[in-house]
Amino acid sequence: MNIALTALVVILAAAWLWADRHERREKEAARRRREQRLVAWHHVKLPEPPETYPEPGTTTLDQDLVARLLDSGEFEQLRHFFGAYFHQDMDLEYDDEDDLVRDYVDGHDRWPDDVVRLLHAMDKLLALGLSDKELVKALDVLGTDFAYGDTNAWLRTMRARVLAEAKGNSAA
Repeated sequence: MNIALTALVVILAAAWLWADRHERREKEAARRRREQRLVAWHHVKLPEPPETYPEPGTTTLDQDLVARLLDSGEFEQLRHFFGAYFHQDMDLEYDDEDDLVRDYVDGHDRWPDDVVRLLHAMDKLLALGLSDKELVKALDVLGTDFAYGDTNAWLRTMRARVLAEAKGNSAA
């Protein structure tokens, strides 16, 4: 019985040491990534949101606007953001939307201009003045089928999260 107990203690100690060493390596790797990111982000001017957006419901989602959302380069990063990150398995990959935004910004640490284009595209979409119902349809066109109640407020919040995460990455 003593041998089994000793073996169990040794196994638990080894597992704890491995987990501790793994955690320290992960923290060190994250620190190195942040330092490397500063080089790529030092020139980036992150756009602040406009003071106000048009009142929702001032524009309708017509065929021309759908074509623009689907094909226009001005919404390319928005299509990528929603299509690649806000998908049916996102709850399996991310703990929450903050985790998703962090992954997006971290994934673009070598291409910070893509994050800037995403922020601009979010502003352009919000500036259209779509009602919540039509904005849900527009988001579907852009690659996500999630509905968020007050969709305009949710999109403004997502924009603020992306900006805050990017500012954390661009801070010297």
